[in-house]
Amino acid sequence: MLVRTRKLLVLGAVLLIAVVISQPVASYSATSPTVTVLSPLSQGLRAPVKIALDASGNMYVADGRAGGVVVFDAYGKPLMKIRTAAVPNALAFAQDGSLLVAQSNFVARYNAATGEEVGRLTGGNLRSASGIAVNSGSGYLYVADSSAKQIEVYTASGQYVTAFGNGVLSTPTGVTFEKISGQLAVADTYNNKIQFFDVNGNYTFVRSIGNPIPSNTATVSALQFSAPVAVAFEYSPGQTPLLARIYVLDAYQGNVQVIDPATLTAINVAGAATNYIGTSGTLLVPSDAIFDATNRRLLVVNGFGYVTIYGIDGGKNPVYVDVTAPVFTVNQLPEEVTVNALTISGTVEAGSTVQISTGSAVVGSVTYTGSSWSAGITALAAGVNNFNVTAKDVAGNIAAPQSVSVAYLLPAPVLTVAAISSIIKSPVITISGAVDAGSVVVVTNLTTAVVGNATVTGSAWSFDAALGEGSNNLKVSAQKPQSAVANLTVAITLDTVAPALSVSALPNGSNAGDPIQNISGTVVDTSSTSLTVNGTAAVLNGNAFSVPVTLLNGPNNISVVAMDAAGNTTVNNRTLNYYAGSGLAVSTPVDNSITASATAEISGTVAGSLTVAVSGVPVTIQDNTWSTSVELTAGTNTIEIIATDAVGNSSSVKRTITLDTIKPALAVTSPTQDVAINVPNVLISGTVSDTTSLSLEYSVNGSAAAVPVSGGIYSFNVDFAAEGNYPVTITAKDAAGNSSTVVRNVIYDITPPTFSLNTVTGVMPEKLSGTVEAGSSVVVKDGTSPVGTVSVTNGAWTANLAGVTYTPGNLLVVATDAAGNSTSKSLTYSFPDGTLNAGGQPTVQDALRAIRLVVNQVTPSA
Repeated sequence: MLVRTRKLLVLGAVLLIAVVISQPVASYSATSPTVTVLSPLSQGLRAPVKIALDASGNMYVADGRAGGVVVFDAYGKPLMKIRTAAVPNALAFAQDGSLLVAQSNFVARYNAATGEEVGRLTGGNLRSASGIAVNSGSGYLYVADSSAKQIEVYTASGQYVTAFGNGVLSTPTGVTFEKISGQLAVADTYNNKIQFFDVNGNYTFVRSIGNPIPSNTATVSALQFSAPVAVAFEYSPGQTPLLARIYVLDAYQGNVQVIDPATLTAINVAGAATNYIGTSGTLLVPSDAIFDATNRRLLVVNGFGYVTIYGIDGGKNPVYVDVTAPVFTVNQLPEEVTVNALTISGTVEAGSTVQISTGSAVVGSVTYTGSSWSAGITALAAGVNNFNVTAKDVAGNIAAPQSVSVAYLLPAPVLTVAAISSIIKSPVITISGAVDAGSVVVVTNLTTAVVGNATVTGSAWSFDAALGEGSNNLKVSAQKPQSAVANLTVAITLDTVAPALSVSALPNGSNAGDPIQNISGTVVDTSSTSLTVNGTAAVLNGNAFSVPVTLLNGPNNISVVAMDAAGNTTVNNRTLNYYAGSGLAVSTPVDNSITASATAEISGTVAGSLTVAVSGVPVTIQDNTWSTSVELTAGTNTIEIIATDAVGNSSSVKRTITLDTIKPALAVTSPTQDVAINVPNVLISGTVSDTTSLSLEYSVNGSAAAVPVSGGIYSFNVDFAAEGNYPVTITAKDAAGNSSTVVRNVIYDITPPTFSLNTVTGVMPEKLSGTVEAGSSVVVKDGTSPVGTVSVTNGAWTANLAGVTYTPGNLLVVATDAAGNSTSKSLTYSFPDGTLNAGGQPTVQDALRAIRLVVNQVTPSA
């Protein structure tokens, strides 16, 4: 007795209530049951307290620590979990099939299929609902209220009717309707009795069974109860059933007494020489029992954290009979293959085998890896090969076959294309090549969608292809009868547009004032171009050129010729006259200068009596010196300065000035944003572009360094000596003086984040919490695998582990800051000391408090 009491103390705080019992009068002659212990129901359960069966044999187990009601099918496979608003204390099924769940001071109704709450009982005054029974005839509901010491009555739809039992009942913890006598049995735990009431009339008391165990004895006699909490009824088989046996569950004794309903005497249990099912150590503070008539089983909710199942008179746990064909898939095969072997594969239900049938092809052995299967196929026949695939499971069920097919083609003919120019200016080009004799060759311009058949003579073929301006992709296809198709692609560009040539020089017919003339400009084309000046190749810097030409005395012809890769040409010709001794000189600016200013200052000197005009506008000469301002336009500006003597002779000098007001395009591509790191260096890279030459440098902490640029891409490393924030400034400046700047902040941080984890209670906590440094993340791991969901708000973090399966004692909480530094903590547990009152060793007062928790008279605090 003392051993049982101490065991009760350990789990008393998590076991909340016990189930109902009933006892009608019966005339069936009861016999001793043969009891066998079957495999328990345990998956997904943590602290079960109640159980109910629906019409299909599905089992519903109330488990507050598991989050509500855990639903199993008749074979013990978990189906779903119904979340409840409060801790579930009792279960029953209403006449309409809805699930009734008692929770504290209310009873909620749920859709048993979806788990959705659809209503609550109304009009009553429940204080501690601890049991529910349903009248199988009228559908009326009977709810035990252990605190009010009475039974409340509701209609089938849930409206309050009346209450009874007050003054008779001490602690009603469960109720059961007995369908033959129409009586309601109430487990009156503190009275150590099962009390019966007639619910057909005025809810009058009928009788009781059971006596308390005398305090001065260590031997428990039949029909003596310490804490009866549940009664289950077994009925005889047949169309007119009679009550065969009564099973009374005693929470304190940890056993079930078997009672003959006709004589109200104990029945010995076969093989045990007692009237008890469940000896000490088998049941620990059981809280509910129900009889499964279909499978002849007694299901007992055990304080060990599972449902113990007893087979009665040969009763067994049902075994699933598989009559469903296995599920399998077949991966799609390619439409065509050019080798006579392939692999066919797919997925299949575990334990099943796959059979493949086909024509003349040879099917190899089927191999299995997990849920995948595959088989090698050889000796494919030319043409289409069909395969029928089916699967058979271990129960012998055969799935409907699935069909797949593949065409085996002879190898594609050998096809070649003769070399041709990739860029041409003719809209029609003849392409040709070689092919296996007997082949058909088709040429498709994929760009213009024009298709045509080539001329094939022996093993040679040719085709005149019409091209569209720009890129043309020509696909050449060759095929022999029953063969695969050979494909080649030829890229040809049709370019009929001559290069765009712009020349900056003195106008045609000008009298040059200097013997050395700079001929500059740009040439633009879609393809590569070459440039000559007076027959001499000029070097292009991008699309710009600048060439000096020496003039001879008298007229000089200057010819600038640009030619693209297709042979299109653009020619710019002019004649410049040179006669020595013009007396005109230009001081500023230098020729081919680049500026960001929209106004250019032009100045110089003259010798003798000359007049000067700049861009056709006369300028004032003072002491042989002249100057003026010229407004520039964006891009290249050719400024002509003309000096004229008294008799009308003139000479010219030009200045080419480029106005560039656009800043260089500068970007940092890595890191893509301000970043925190925990290593002492970082690689910074990016892109920069401009139409003119430019320089690039970076600065950090007052120190600057040049950065090389290659193909518009740059990169450099920055090292850090100490933790801190480092703004890295990158500046690009072009030849005109335009500049662009980008700043990337790098935080060097090697200090792990500050982090706390609050102490938890119990081995399987459903919630963890603590604090963490701003900007850090938190993850909970079971070993190396993340579990649960974590939220972080204003420096506080919370992890929700409700419904999560993990290894007790194996949790690790890891905090990681933005720089990647991390720190971890293991869980610190706080366990109860076995007492339910303040401190010390377990006492009788602890035992009394435990039973009050079980019968729902006290709400547990943890």
